Formats: sequence, structure tokens, C-alpha cells
Amino acid sequence: MWEPSYQAALNGGLVGLGYGISDPNIKPGSLGDHYENGRFVREKGNSILALVEETGIIGLVLFILPIFFILRKFRKYNVEFRIKDNNCAVYILLSALTAFIIHAQFEAWWVGVGSVQLPLFFLYLGLVKAPHLSPK
Repeated sequence: MWEPSYQAALNGGLVGLGYGISDPNIKPGSLGDHYENGRFVREKGNSILALVEETGIIGLVLFILPIFFILRKFRKYNVEFRIKDNNCAVYILLSALTAFIIHAQFEAWWVGVGSVQLPLFFLYLGLVKAPHLSPK
């Protein structure tokens, strides 16, 4: 699944083929491949490659930029592990976000409109930014 996703991402270019669109010229013949309402839908194996295919490099940057800025602020702080400061919750959320990001490299749920992981990912990302959980 990665090789067809890579080839399709190369065809996505700067602006992509369109959200929810798969490159009709790349048909690996996997079980998830089918036509739906006149458009070809292909199972994708990597979220980053799927984003580049569908929304291009610009869409990938716009998706990753807020994630980068929220998670980058934690490098600036030396957060002590103290339950009374709620930092334990921040570590749990950061661990969950890390697991989500790693999982996204093996399943293309970043582009799945109906995926369960995408709203949970953004919910956890928002909770990390919440003032009562942020480092002092």
C-alpha cells in the first residue's frame, strides 16, 4: 500500500487532486479499491502520503503547522512530573498524541472524514493547549 500511495503523492504535487479523491491511474488491486459515485476510491496506507495526494504539499503544511506549534511549546518548558500541577494529564495526552501520530504512518486516518481517530486527535490536541493543563 505504501508504494501506490507514494506514487499517488508524487502526482498530488503542490495543490493535490482534491480531498477524498484517489488517483484513478494507480490501482494496486487491494480489497479497498472501488468506484463510488464515479470516482475511484483507493485504500491508503500512510496519512502523510494520503494528505499530499489529496491536498498537496500546501494541505500537508496547513495540517501539520498547528500540531507543530502546539507541541513545540513543550520543548521550551522543563515540566516537572507532579500530579498536583496536572502535568500528569499533559504527559498522558502527549503520549496519546505520539501514539496517534505513529499510528497515522500505517493507516491513513488523517484524510478519513468518518474516522474515529481524527476528532479524537484534535480533541486531545486541544486539551494539551487548555490553560489548566499547560505548563506554568
